[in-house]
Amino acid sequence: MSSNNPQITTADASDNLRNDKDEVLEATRETSIYLQSDWEFVLSAIEQTPHLMQFVPEEFQTSKDFVMDAVLINSTAYAYASDSMRNDKDIALFTVELDGRMLEHVPEHMRADKEVVLAAVKNDGFALMHASENLRADRDVVLMAVTDKSSMLGFASAELRNDMKVVLEAVMTWGVALEFASAELRNDREASQMIAKLCSLHRTSFAQTRMSFW
Repeated sequence: MSSNNPQITTADASDNLRNDKDEVLEATRETSIYLQSDWEFVLSAIEQTPHLMQFVPEEFQTSKDFVMDAVLINSTAYAYASDSMRNDKDIALFTVELDGRMLEHVPEHMRADKEVVLAAVKNDGFALMHASENLRADRDVVLMAVTDKSSMLGFASAELRNDMKVVLEAVMTWGVALEFASAELRNDREASQMIAKLCSLHRTSFAQTRMSFW
């Protein structure tokens, strides 16, 4: 007699059991973390699995020292900290100084804070892509970012992509960054000659670029 029910193979059953087991284990870990009051034990767990930060006891979630300790051993823990802790400027600064890319998880109003953003791009120029529009138009911030990651010139404001000093700083380490400069600057013969000379001094091949400079 035939059956309309789909056939469940041994392999399917094994996979389902494995998935259920993984879910149970994860839930158990989250519960055990919540019930734990041992500072070092909880930090050890967060070091391996930073998303567990959101399940730690309230006494830890509201402790500035604990959050900083967690961020120190795994910066990703910041993304799972409570709103009040992520809104704490000291913690935000501490985090981006360790890992600039965590600026992505900093509250919006602090991504418009020059001190916070400068600290982030100093650690990792890629942080510029998460800065506020106003700070992507700030010369100090953009210079710091392109010094570390030349390609971040592409995230600078139109005005700064037409700024000779900013463009030179970017091109100095990576000739291809010139493609992010303004058309006006790329088409300026004198500026192109100066950039070419600088690239030569820093052994950056103009052949790398996909642009026509003259």
